[in-house]
Amino acid sequence: IEAAGTVVVFSAGNEGPDLFSIGSPASRWVSPYNSFAIGATDSLGRIANFSSRGPTACDSTSIKPNICAPGKNVISIASVNYNFRFVRVNGTSFASPYVAGLAALMKQANPMLSAREIKQLMLETAVDGGQPGPDYAYGYGAIDPSAIFNLIPAPETPVLYTKRVVTTETV
Repeated sequence: IEAAGTVVVFSAGNEGPDLFSIGSPASRWVSPYNSFAIGATDSLGRIANFSSRGPTACDSTSIKPNICAPGKNVISIASVNYNFRFVRVNGTSFASPYVAGLAALMKQANPMLSAREIKQLMLETAVDGGQPGPDYAYGYGAIDPSAIFNLIPAPETPVLYTKRVVTTETV
């Protein structure tokens, strides 16, 4: 999927704070770019107590999660008996869509970016948390959208969008 240009991210899981608690498929390790695991932070960028931690059971040393994003006290909509209301929810399942949406915005800013380049920008600009350098709680750190967009290179050739006009004729 990523060879086709799609950025794939996985929720790390909500089994923290224990080590080796990253769930599958987020626990798979090949490089920092494959099986990109997303942990959860609170609104101040601190690791959420429930966010799963590395390393992975796959090799016992890999840095997981790769990066963290807001996933604690996220405002969402819930339906109870067809009555919709706003609720506060927790989980890495709310942090991962944040990262996926950010990846989509990055791709819109520069359609030439590969999935690997998008993830590299996320890792390079992450705000370090916990121990200095990558660790098993924050990974490379908390995602920093402002820093990312300050580094995104402009596309080499402008992307031109054309409006498709559909007409109908009476015969």
